[in-house]
Formats: sequence, structure tokens, C-alpha cells
Amino acid sequence: MRKVLVVAVVGLLASAAWAGPKKAAVRQKFIKICKNEAKKLCAGVEPGDGRIAQCLAEHKSELGKMCMVALRRAKRIATFRAKCGADVKALCPDVKPGAGRIHTCLKTNEASVSAQCKTRLARSTSKKVVADAAAVADEAVIEEAAAIEPVPESLPIEEEAPVSEPTP
Repeated sequence: MRKVLVVAVVGLLASAAWAGPKKAAVRQKFIKICKNEAKKLCAGVEPGDGRIAQCLAEHKSELGKMCMVALRRAKRIATFRAKCGADVKALCPDVKPGAGRIHTCLKTNEASVSAQCKTRLARSTSKKVVADAAAVADEAVIEEAAAIEPVPESLPIEEEAPVSEPTP
């Protein structure tokens, strides 16, 4: 079963590379960063339909920091696609992803954006959060255009790192 997982990860990497640099850059980050954890923790899990991401989320206490960050980002992208994908198609069909253009388009057309997407956009307040939301929006559109399967939106993991109380 371990061979199946290794072959699946290698196959995903190869298919991402074949599809072009943008698709490769978006999905390879998650696959590359979490490859060792996936091999160790999810060896018996058949890839597809978000099962590897689900397995990793179920083992979140055992994940390295970088894999956890990548998994959270993948969830933010999936959530953006679910909440704002239709709005992007309707309001920004000719906007090329990159440099935050998708996020800017949605903010510019906020009066016409769906309620669920407005709620998603409203979360962007600080410069750091806006920059991340803009990058997530661009990546989500790139993944959607490349027909990359998103991780399950219901993934049992927080989209952001929990805020811890400062120690005195």
C-alpha cells in the first residue's frame, strides 16, 4: 500500500508539472511540503476525493508546522472556491489571476457579490490578511481553471492558526 501512495504522490507531481507552471506551482507546494507526513501517517489511504488531506487533518497533532500551514492554505483555497467561485465566473470572467486582481475585482463589484462571498471578503481587514486573501483568490481561480480537485471544505482543521494567549 505504501507503494501505491508513493506512486500516487509522484503521479500527482508529474501531472502537475505536465499541466504547466501555474498549476504545478499551486498544487506542488502542498504535495511537496506534506509528502513525508502523508507517507508516514496515511500510507493505507487511497488518494483521491480529498482522502489524503482528510487523513492529514485527522493527524493534525502529528503534522510538522509547514505541512499544517500548507493544509490550512489548501482549505482556505477550497473554501474560497466554494463561497466565491460562482461570483468570480459571473463578475470577473476576463480577469487574469495574479497580483490580487481576482480579489480586487470582487471588492470592486461587492454590491453584486453573493452574500456568502461577501462574508468571505469581509474577513479581509489587516494588510497581511488582505494580501493572503488576494493570493488565495488568485490560486483558487488557477486551480479551478485547471480543474484541480479542491480539498474538502469540511476538512476538520482551522483555516488559520489558533490565536494563543500571550504568556506573561
